[in-house]
Amino acid sequence: MAQSDEVANFRSALKARDRAAINRAAVKLLEQKTPLGEQWFSIAQVLERNGELALAISAAARGVEQGNGSAKARFQLAHILSLVNRNDEAIELVSAIAPNQLNATQRDHFLGTCYLETGDFEQARSAFERVAAAWQGSGVTWLSLAALPPADDEALLDQLNGARPTIIQAGADSRARWHYARGTVLDRLGRTDEAFAEFAAGAKLVKSVRAYDPDADRREAEMLVGEFDREAIDRIAAQVAAETSRPILVTGLPRSGTTLVEQILTSHSQIDDGGELPFGSILIRETGGNGLPRLESFVSGHGADPLARLYLHLGDQRFGEGSRFVDKGLGASRQLGVLASVLPEARIIWLRREPLDCAWSCFRTFFTQGIEWSWSLKDIAAHFQAEDELYAHWRDVLGERMLTLSYEELAGNPREGIGRILDHVGLQHEPAMEQIHDTRRTVTTASVAQVRQPIHQSSVGSAHRYRDQLKPFTEAYEAKASAG
Repeated sequence: MAQSDEVANFRSALKARDRAAINRAAVKLLEQKTPLGEQWFSIAQVLERNGELALAISAAARGVEQGNGSAKARFQLAHILSLVNRNDEAIELVSAIAPNQLNATQRDHFLGTCYLETGDFEQARSAFERVAAAWQGSGVTWLSLAALPPADDEALLDQLNGARPTIIQAGADSRARWHYARGTVLDRLGRTDEAFAEFAAGAKLVKSVRAYDPDADRREAEMLVGEFDREAIDRIAAQVAAETSRPILVTGLPRSGTTLVEQILTSHSQIDDGGELPFGSILIRETGGNGLPRLESFVSGHGADPLARLYLHLGDQRFGEGSRFVDKGLGASRQLGVLASVLPEARIIWLRREPLDCAWSCFRTFFTQGIEWSWSLKDIAAHFQAEDELYAHWRDVLGERMLTLSYEELAGNPREGIGRILDHVGLQHEPAMEQIHDTRRTVTTASVAQVRQPIHQSSVGSAHRYRDQLKPFTEAYEAKASAG
């Protein structure tokens, strides 16, 4: 087949959102060494979103080859490597590029992010400070500096204040991140009223462009509660022949301790790694939706085993064949009907946290994507209410497959909490479990700095200082409970 035909096939598959056809066409393009130049990097990003990491890296490498190893091409390959948690390789690749061959601020911010995610905070700070010195209008860089363990917050606040004339000329996203950075530093300095005002200002900017529909959120939760019962899940699970005990599904509200549990589990020698994986979303795309009728329709035509094997294949791509791993993908509570049905041996852990602390932590966190309810205290209350209903449903339906873990109890008595986690997933205690903060791995969530510290209780009751400012959340959240 001519190369032009394979390009057309790829574009057709992409338009149809046919994951398998996209992958097949990409393989053909790679085999034919189709001269696509920089387009290879766009193909690599599509393959990465499909979970086909080996193909994604091959596509990016082909782009470097056809770009004659240019600095720009190598930088784009490094970006793909960072997306698949190969940050050390990405750092090595970009560090070898002469600074004058790339945009200096872009280069340094990328390196800083890679260092931050791997826990090399001093290297990250140096890189981000170089960016801030060169361009004060980078809101994302100010936010990254504020996310690092504190060094000299008074000095950082002075720098943030000095950037104001430049930031106010920047786009809404940069301004919002700068507000969140100032809020973070002011909070650490104990300046409560000023900190809340900064978070609120940033949230207002983001909410204006990232819509949230509380009614649609509630209806989706009610749909899942109404459709998935134990009988339906067991009926589909009985059709799965694949061995599905490898994944450990960790879910709960953002900022409820899920990254901490992930860090605990990935410190064990028998668990390779974990992260906010897109595997559940990829399965939902295959079935056409997260509801039971869509799942049953897919299973009637293809069987349940292909979904299980696809999920495990994605795990092999990310972690190596046969590895146990932790999946704490965003939105798992909405995917749990599908995941529990096609992964019948997977163990599930649901984190619960005191609502006010969790709400405050969500409101003060700048989520880059996917958390559209976090920019308003009333929206946070609406989402928490929907998640409470889902939690109660999945707890009843999944029974012993799902362990409920309290963040406060885990922080207060780590030894007992870790023991419960290990018992639930069938693992023995190891000495490394006592020093989970020393586990070196890539962490891409807002908890990147916290999980590099010993387990502590400093976040328990963290919302108390802001109780008055958080009344819109409290009143909206408790109103539903009183009505119920």
